[in-house]
Amino acid sequence: MDDAAGPFLRHQSYDPVTELYSVSCLVVSDSTIHKARPTLDYTFQGKTTTVKGDLLETVDSWQFWRFDISVTCRDAEALVEYKLSFKRWPIGFWRGPTQTWSFCVPGKDQDWHWGFYSCNGFHWEDRPEYEEYGGIAPLWSDVLKRHSDRPLHVMVGGGDQLYNDLVWDEEVNKAWLERGWDEKCSAPITEEQELATCQYYFNHYKRHWSSEYFRDALASIPQMMMWDDHDIFDGWGSYPDKLQNSPVFQGVYSAARRFYLLFQHHTTVERAREQNGLFGKDGYCFMNYLGKKVALVGLDLRSERTKRVVMEPETWAMVKQRMEGIQDSVQHVVVLSTVPVLYPVVPLSEGTLTRISGMAKSEVLTKMMQMTGLFAKVMNEFDTPDLLDDLLDHWTADTHKLERKQFVATLQTLSYSKKLRVTFLCGDVHCCGIGRFYSYPKLRSFVRDHRYMPQVISSAIGNHPPPNALMTLLGFSSRSKMVNHHTRTKMVKKFPGKKKLWPHRNWAEVFLRCEKEDVEDEKKKGLVFQLRCEHPDTKGKVEGAKDPMTFEEFVPRYDPTKRKLVDKAKGRFPWLKGIFSSRTPSDEPSLPHTDTMNMAM
Repeated sequence: MDDAAGPFLRHQSYDPVTELYSVSCLVVSDSTIHKARPTLDYTFQGKTTTVKGDLLETVDSWQFWRFDISVTCRDAEALVEYKLSFKRWPIGFWRGPTQTWSFCVPGKDQDWHWGFYSCNGFHWEDRPEYEEYGGIAPLWSDVLKRHSDRPLHVMVGGGDQLYNDLVWDEEVNKAWLERGWDEKCSAPITEEQELATCQYYFNHYKRHWSSEYFRDALASIPQMMMWDDHDIFDGWGSYPDKLQNSPVFQGVYSAARRFYLLFQHHTTVERAREQNGLFGKDGYCFMNYLGKKVALVGLDLRSERTKRVVMEPETWAMVKQRMEGIQDSVQHVVVLSTVPVLYPVVPLSEGTLTRISGMAKSEVLTKMMQMTGLFAKVMNEFDTPDLLDDLLDHWTADTHKLERKQFVATLQTLSYSKKLRVTFLCGDVHCCGIGRFYSYPKLRSFVRDHRYMPQVISSAIGNHPPPNALMTLLGFSSRSKMVNHHTRTKMVKKFPGKKKLWPHRNWAEVFLRCEKEDVEDEKKKGLVFQLRCEHPDTKGKVEGAKDPMTFEEFVPRYDPTKRKLVDKAKGRFPWLKGIFSSRTPSDEPSLPHTDTMNMAM
């Protein structure tokens, strides 16, 4: 219906001690038609509760209503059924006037079943690729099929939940783009620009969130989302400081943040920290439990990003503090990094592109480049090389390597001290892949290696994959490398043809299981990431689509008891020291304190 959008569910929290499970539901309605305050009735275990809507914000005549649902987990998983209504009649939305929705609450001792996705859209919806790939529908159809077979308790969005790059196609913003470099960086944002920009973000979110299949998932599977650059616009945070801090860039960012918090987190800038528990110096990180054995840490790699830092030291300190306070029942910590921490280095000179960027700020050189046609081929609308923001976005960019090294070492220390297995979960790159951090010299088993941190890349559920030639080039450039003196990295040959990257649309299904499916042993359970990749024979199809191709990565829990046996053996047999790494986590650098970052953690 044109007068309302929703319902959209968000997983707010789960307390493994009290077993209290909380979800919020968002509805956006036109107040010129729906004048009364809406209510939500939900039924759990035979008991019906009525919740009044909390008005978050009004945009023109549109009102954002939030409803909070809290239940205590029971012995077995159970459905929460809910329906929405205004004073006189129920909200039917796209399915009629008496629609009831439901979502599944896991049992109190149940291992959660959840999913992960990223890059849920296209840069342009009027290009042939959109029709060729059937939009975002095919894999969301697969998500709903899996949910029907075995309920998904949560879906985690790992960035680029939609592509807002066309904000610069608004007429008032096009006029700004035509200005020279200095004028771009100094021009104030006009009231007309602010209104047009806000209207763009609102309309795009409302339309995208109502997409077929995706809207059904939003209404039946609670979501947790973290933004990346395209939720703002392409490359946010990796532009030159003068442009990044310009009034227009900052104004567009403020509008993007406003609607990101409303649609993806069901909150506002003023209420985000108190209402949702989001944290960070200026950003919006989160930590949630996915059952008693798994914790998810979502890192906001956009709000504070510059060409020099990914996150501010104060935010890293908050992340570390929360991870140190994780419940003792947790065995796995999944760290959501929207951009891969480990990825083949793009075989292109970052320095060359930076020098080209400096040349473009000279009006004389810009005109010369335009005359030769070079400008249009290598420069984007902001007069910077089109690939430079992509290079600077990656953790392997020269300016981010030290921060990455400290990030990895800190997680290894926490893994050792808290007896946790840490796994990176990433998106962004429009292909899937498996990477590993591990001890050097390599230990015989990953089970007792606290430096073993696998990385699962799942991207994209919607956007089309990169060209095969680029995938081949990245495969050739992928080499095993050292992060520090005792940690090596590599991408795994996981896919057909010994490929390290698989360029097909995908999402990841996640659950706890023994490595051998026919074994039932709680101590041997690990976290399984099953990549569900669109079958190339039925690309872009929903009806008649072949089942996805699947690839699994089994992540064992960290078992320090075996480590203790080795340490004891090294004391009795000194010659073992040459076989096993003797360096302890306390010897390695941790996230804090460097001259360049001044981290105080």
